Amino acid sequence: MRRLFVRPRHILLQNFAHAAGLLGMMHDRLLKQVDVDRIIGTHSREDALRMLRDLPFTEVPTEATTFTEILDASVLKLRNEVESLSPKETWEMFHILWLEGDRALAAYYAKERLGSVAPHAAPPAPSGSVVNAARWKDIFLGTARAETPLEQKFSEALIGTDKAVPSPAELDHRAHKVETAEALRLARNAGSAMIVHFVQHRIDAENIRMFTRVPEKDRLPDLFLPGGHLSVEAYTAPHEDLINTFAQSSHHGQIIGVKRTELSPLALEHAIARTIAEDIRIMRMGLLGPEVLFAYAIRAFQDLQYLRVLYTAKMNHLPLTELRNLLPILP
Repeated sequence: MRRLFVRPRHILLQNFAHAAGLLGMMHDRLLKQVDVDRIIGTHSREDALRMLRDLPFTEVPTEATTFTEILDASVLKLRNEVESLSPKETWEMFHILWLEGDRALAAYYAKERLGSVAPHAAPPAPSGSVVNAARWKDIFLGTARAETPLEQKFSEALIGTDKAVPSPAELDHRAHKVETAEALRLARNAGSAMIVHFVQHRIDAENIRMFTRVPEKDRLPDLFLPGGHLSVEAYTAPHEDLINTFAQSSHHGQIIGVKRTELSPLALEHAIARTIAEDIRIMRMGLLGPEVLFAYAIRAFQDLQYLRVLYTAKMNHLPLTELRNLLPILP
């Protein structure tokens, strides 16, 4: 078993004591269920934007006229906020959250490089990324060379030296493997078993989604992401054996439900959301270590992603009933 490096507790106390004193006030500003209900209940785009501007959690540039501009500014505010409250050597820890955007951008431009993108397709607009979209575009479509270790990892995985042209699905999967491997590396470098546990939960969640989508005969080890609480080989076992194995995992409550044919993707997503909420709750109980601030960053970043989904659905006139069912209840 990999041994975690954990820094002396007195160093952690010095590094994060200031942040701990502010976190109560910061948590009070986070999105609440009543805010979501009010936004869902608005009758016009203008009313919804006005409500978004009024949230204490969001950052509203004076020139912002769209919800995308407001949410992009709010992500930047969050990054600056958590970095200002933590020592510089720990900033990479928060990349765990932003990496999802790098995965989406790198995979998209790798597909465009191979001509696998529809003519009228738009690049993804993730809630955050370590490397900005223009840089990823220049690496895959322009003349820029991958320079940082992260850029090189994505570039090697998605460009590589394959003679056969990878499919769009294969490029997505390669990018996902790079993201999860990098997230695990950063979590272990943070010296926190709780943060490692959170990252492994996210890997488990992706593997569970794959398990529910793919017929048993097609479940090959390479379809799944390594690094979770279960090995990738575990997901290829016969169905009943796998259910028994799941009972030993941190997701056993969700997974046992998989054998019920009525389990819907929505129910699974809500169950995963509850698991991540429990991870956040446990991290908030940490004694002034990096977990406390990281838990805040997870929840705040989730809120911004939540708002992006909410406003996209709202602007596309999704019926209220469907919209309420789509979004999990906030803790």
